[in-house]
Amino acid sequence: MPTIPKNQNLKIENLIKRNKRIIPLSGLFYLFLKKNLAWLPGWSCPVRHATGMPCPTCFLTRSITASLNGDISDALHFHVLGPPTTIFLVSWAFLSLKSGLFYPFKIRKKFYYLIGITFLLYWIYRLIGYYIIGWEVFPM
Repeated sequence: MPTIPKNQNLKIENLIKRNKRIIPLSGLFYLFLKKNLAWLPGWSCPVRHATGMPCPTCFLTRSITASLNGDISDALHFHVLGPPTTIFLVSWAFLSLKSGLFYPFKIRKKFYYLIGITFLLYWIYRLIGYYIIGWEVFPM
């Protein structure tokens, strides 16, 4: 594996430090384009490929791209938590631009637990619906 020269590595770090405020906006722009430009690089869920079972965030990226493009019905079809996640990402991008900080939030640990539990409960609901009841909750 080729190594990156030390001075080249410092250039990349300096570039990231100077432009950290636009990284979230760049990510949003990429997700906005991803819906209509399927050839843009991305990756499939490694959990689904390894186990055959979708993970709690499977189809969340598709839901976010649909939300960013204004297609809320598709977004909800892919993942119900996609539109709220999109709202968070848009807020993050604009607050990051305004403050100059990569992560301009001060969020308590309890909030992270609440988000994690919400994703897990929704995932369990989808698993039960798909594997036990037979609903088409995973748009495979």
